[in-house]
Amino acid sequence: MKEKISILLSGNDEYRKGLLSVCLSIAMSQKGEVDIYLLTGEFLDIKESYHKVSEETLNFLKSHCYQYNQNISFTLIDCTDLFNEHLRQGRNAKTRFTPYSLLRLLIDELPSLPDRLLYLDGDTVVMKDLHELFNMDMRGKEFAMALDITGHHWLGRTYCNSGVILFDLAGIRKTHSLAKVRKRVNKGHLFMPDQSAINFTQRHNRLILPYIYNEQRKTKKDTVIRHYCRMPKFLHFLTVRPWQKEKFTKYYPNEITELVEAIDSAFKNS
Repeated sequence: MKEKISILLSGNDEYRKGLLSVCLSIAMSQKGEVDIYLLTGEFLDIKESYHKVSEETLNFLKSHCYQYNQNISFTLIDCTDLFNEHLRQGRNAKTRFTPYSLLRLLIDELPSLPDRLLYLDGDTVVMKDLHELFNMDMRGKEFAMALDITGHHWLGRTYCNSGVILFDLAGIRKTHSLAKVRKRVNKGHLFMPDQSAINFTQRHNRLILPYIYNEQRKTKKDTVIRHYCRMPKFLHFLTVRPWQKEKFTKYYPNEITELVEAIDSAFKNS
């Protein structure tokens, strides 16, 4: 029997479509047990729509995922107080990036979390079994990330994308490396705050993953995780998500069609 996989997600009630997208892709692609830890919080003073994930939304995610894999468990964790304690007064608490992108920087302060976690953005899609990635030898590193497809050309040749991160949380708790990341986030304004802070403070503490684990440009036969992130296209940036059915099928015809249909059906019937 394969070892259980522990997944880390983050979001709010407004991000139901993104959460359903990544959760359904996990349920469809994984055969064994999966624990999903969902970080959330209530930040209405930052934006009035920043409500924490409700029990109703959690039950919505469960009901649709259980149709594909009943060995998935969900744990909802309210990080409002931790955010207020560690990041609220920082220089990047209020940017165009939501506070939910910063919650993963607090995981060392959550003793209930397991020693290893695979973080996934809501615009990622899991396409193949995750056990090889989840159980890989991290060679003494505490963060495993793939290069950022555009950023590593102009922000440093080892600049990584934070849409997929394998955390050695046991090691992080010993070295307090995330405390260093939080300190950098709080110190001064950063472009893509959490991602840049990890890159700048953990440069020698990262294992560089192959692109199959965070494919940001084009799906290939060996792609394990596809990241439909914001990408440059001609003179503008293109953002297309799996839950935008009409737009997605225009740009990515015949790609993850079962998932796109399942997301569309879930929201039509909700």
